[in-house]
This record gives sequence, C-alpha cells and structure tokens, in this order.
Amino acid sequence: MSPRILLLLAALSALSACPKVPTRHYYTLTFPPGPPRFAAPLPLTVRVKDFVTNATYDADQLVYREDVTEVEYAKERRWTERPPRMVADLVRKYLRQAGLFEQVLDKYGERSPDFVLEGEIDAIEEVASGEESYAHLVMALRLVRFDTDAVVWRRSIDERRKVPPDQPRAVVRSLSDILVQELGKSVDELAKHFATAKTAAEPLPAKPSTAGK
Repeated sequence: MSPRILLLLAALSALSACPKVPTRHYYTLTFPPGPPRFAAPLPLTVRVKDFVTNATYDADQLVYREDVTEVEYAKERRWTERPPRMVADLVRKYLRQAGLFEQVLDKYGERSPDFVLEGEIDAIEEVASGEESYAHLVMALRLVRFDTDAVVWRRSIDERRKVPPDQPRAVVRSLSDILVQELGKSVDELAKHFATAKTAAEPLPAKPSTAGK
C-alpha cells in the first residue's frame, strides 16, 4: 500500500476518533395568530419597552433549577434572543393583534406615546420538584402615563405548569401558553380600565418593585 493511501487512512481514522460536537438547539416564545379581539381600537399609542430582569435570566441559555439556591444553564439549549427582548417582542405582537390600542410601538416615533408599558421578569425557567418538572414564569407588568410617569395599571404574574421531565420543547411551549393566557387577562383588564376616562386618568398608589435590576 502506498504511503499516500496510508496517510489518508490515518487522517480518516483520526477524524472518526474525534468526539462529536453536541448540536445546539434554539427556542423562542410564540403564540397562534388570530382575529382582533376588539372591533375598534382605542385612540391611544402605547410604547412597549424592552423588559428588565435580574442577572440570573439575562442570558440566552435556558435556565433549569432544582433548588432555590442553585441554578443550572443548558449550554446547548438556548433562546433565540435574551428573555427581556424576546418577551417584550411577543407582548408587542400580541397587543397589535388584539387591536385594543391604535398603535403599539417599540421605539419613540415622531410624536410621544400616550402610555408606556413596562415589564420585569423575575423568573423564566424549568423547575424540578422531586420527579416532577414545571415551566415557571414570574413577571410584573405596569402601564405608565408618558406625560406624568403615573402608574395607572399593573399586573403580577406567578404561574407554573407541569411538563414532562427533560423536554425543553414542552417547557418553552408551556411558557408561551402561560404568557399568552396572562396577556389575554391583561388586555381584558385594560379594556375595562379605559372604559371610563376618569378611571384611566387616575394613578395607582405607589408599590415597590419586586424584580432585580
């Protein structure tokens, strides 16, 4: 056998002995398209800011937790975007589809918005408890008047849903379902809130933030 063939066989053998590189998987939150929930939008412009979160969830890896004192990051299981941006983007899309407001923005336009929707994410994760696993979402929403910075509406979310263990797709689907379900409740609350101009103009009493910066 010629030296060239022996060299080629050696190279192929070395390649086959190399460990296989793990496949990296990417996930995103979604919701199904549908018709507007309101016949006519309110003549209001709302800007939805990118949300804030603490350092634990301000990364693109999916978070897994078995204990309140220990957090694991899934190296090969990643979000397509960091959660603060990804969740805020889904909220914008949901509000536009719902048709409650005339305009929903992510940035300032030529004219100032009437209100700003802010959000804080306290947890977006898979939690293991014994032999059971749960998708867990904790966040807070608040609507602020742009001209006065007065908080006129707020909602706190702390929901978990049972999922099969070691099934990242099921976790992400459940997190999407929780968020969409809570956004539906939020839109209904906002519609009632804006039913009377007097109520819409009244700020809520101050309440300390529960999310880390």
